[in-house]
Order: sequence, then structure tokens, then C-alpha cells
Amino acid sequence: ISDSNYGTASYGSVVAHRPEVIKGMLEANCTVFYQDVDTAWKSSVLSVLDASGVHDVMLADDDPRDDGKPSRDLCSCLMYIQPTLTSREFVRRWAAADKGNVVNQPFMNDVLLDMRGWIDVHVLSNDQFPCGKNAANASKPVSLHANWLVGTRNKTAFFKKFHMWHIPDKE
Repeated sequence: ISDSNYGTASYGSVVAHRPEVIKGMLEANCTVFYQDVDTAWKSSVLSVLDASGVHDVMLADDDPRDDGKPSRDLCSCLMYIQPTLTSREFVRRWAAADKGNVVNQPFMNDVLLDMRGWIDVHVLSNDQFPCGKNAANASKPVSLHANWLVGTRNKTAFFKKFHMWHIPDKE
């Protein structure tokens, strides 16, 4: 979808389905691993997730604070969700809150905040799962996400910078 840049109606029509699809998978008792397509793995993501223990939800931090504590802006770009009653309720609430919007991450964060103390959320290390704007500072990234960038050209340049783009340029 060539015009699906962040915040557009086209983008919204794509991301609005995410919580609904995840909800259906959790209701079928499936563990869900979701990651945005503008991501490249440098090593095994699944082994890092397994080593993190069992939690209702695991998420990346989209805007980590300087003090090393997680921000309130967790990223819907990478989610590892167990089919627990609590995680099902989280995704049900997220899907309901997100209806008709062109972005969904703020609504996901609002629901997580409302469920604080009830849901077990594990925030993944920014050193291993950096958001795009912090990728250069990560000493041992497992995956690189080209978020905080708009457009194919910018995302391609990001992956080239980190030697993760191996498709020849079109002439």
C-alpha cells in the first residue's frame, strides 16, 4: 500500500484490524507473536522472549526515558501475548477503544494503564529491542525496527545503515 504512511486513513485501515485479529487468535487459545513488517531480526527474537519468562504481554518500549525506566509509550509494533483471561480482556478493551481511529498505539497504552496491577506486562530491553530513533545506541540489538521514520526510502536507508538491507537498488 504505497500511501499508507503513519496517521493516514489508509494506515488506519490496516492497523485497526490488528487488535481484532489478535483477539480472535487469543480466543482460539493461541499464543500470539506480532511484529511490524518494517523490522529486521539480527538474531533469534524467540529465544530472547522465551528467556524473559512467562507474562501476559511482552512489549517493546517506543520512547524510553533517560533514567532507564520504561516510558508510558509502549510499542504495538512487537507483541508477545499469552492466551490468559487477563490478556484476552486487555485486547478486547483495546479493540473496543480503537474503533474508527487511524492510530492504535495510544489506545493500547491507555488500556494497559487502566489495567495496571491486574495485567502482567514485561517491557523488553531497549538495548535488545530498540525503537528506530534509539537503534544507534543499542549495544546488542536482536531486532531493528524502522519506526519513527516515514516512507519506504527512509526505512530502506535505515536498514542499509545497519547492514540489514540486501536488495539491490532499482536502476
